[in-house]
Amino acid sequence: MEEKAYEVLKLNNREGKYTIPTAGLYPFQWLWDSGFIALGFAKMKDVSRALTEIETLLFSGMRPSGMLGHITFHTPQPTYYPGSDEWGVPPTDSGHLISGISQPAVTASMLRKIVELEASDDTIQRAKKMMPSLHKNHCWWMTKRTHQETQLVAIIHPWESGCDNSPLWDEGLVRSNHNYQCCHLPEFQANDGGSSDCFRTMSMSGMTF
Repeated sequence: MEEKAYEVLKLNNREGKYTIPTAGLYPFQWLWDSGFIALGFAKMKDVSRALTEIETLLFSGMRPSGMLGHITFHTPQPTYYPGSDEWGVPPTDSGHLISGISQPAVTASMLRKIVELEASDDTIQRAKKMMPSLHKNHCWWMTKRTHQETQLVAIIHPWESGCDNSPLWDEGLVRSNHNYQCCHLPEFQANDGGSSDCFRTMSMSGMTF
């Protein structure tokens, strides 16, 4: 089973730098997927490739504020919607385009697990170089997404939870859609590359990047 999983990771590997979640459906690098993907590479003794996955994510997908987009658009894919044009987020320092929302901050935890699996000098040194970026990302969550009254970290869209289509969001989305209509904010349908029958209505507002 592990070998079959590893074959999938290698199949979805792109340029030896990042891994797409699913060929033909999700053609870019997804934030928290890359954390688990990196751990998968490390479990299969491919620690260098695991570290590269996270390095690519931090280098390509981070705004100067410390925000990591939930998608990093490495290559044009006109069939995927909503693409980079719909998000309207300025390029990162590396020139990459990202989405305007984030995902659960699992990257630092995954990096720690990778170091625990192989604490070689090279692994430790590469991990240390990533720490400032990871710290910056955590500071972004604490300063931009912490509720002032409860001091709890909050999300602004169901996609940021990782539980995209859960019925837990139904009640809140009904209220949100009413507010969007009052404010005349745009709506559109999202199709995951035209390969899925799952269409999700989404309105963009309140993004802090």
